[in-house]
Amino acid sequence: MKIIVEQTKSGLTPQGEYAATLKSIVANNSTKKSKNGQYRPINITATFELADGSAKVAKEYPPKVEVGCVLLQDIKTVLGRTLTAEEERDGFDDSVFTDKPCRVVVVHHEGSTGKVAATVGMVKAPDSVPAR
Repeated sequence: MKIIVEQTKSGLTPQGEYAATLKSIVANNSTKKSKNGQYRPINITATFELADGSAKVAKEYPPKVEVGCVLLQDIKTVLGRTLTAEEERDGFDDSVFTDKPCRVVVVHHEGSTGKVAATVGMVKAPDSVPAR
């Protein structure tokens, strides 16, 4: 799973840790055909905005939301708490975690075509956000 940072006019976002805000988590309406001819379900995309407004970060997750999945781990990290039994059982409104501060670690990654892109290696809690 790759997190891609949109390029700004000045080029790639430099590698490092950035203060950010989780802006949204939405379902992607597209489907993809798998190797066995079956259509895979939609993906879930989380969008983060760097605090200085220089870039947006989108991270795609598998559509399956279950205990231990990366999406739930990232939501718990941003919230700074575990989900309640009611939230795990009944689901939760996205207003619980949108517009919440966090940190993202941006790294440069070379894709299969050789093009270098800024990607996020990790979503972290908002504690001790370094100034950028």
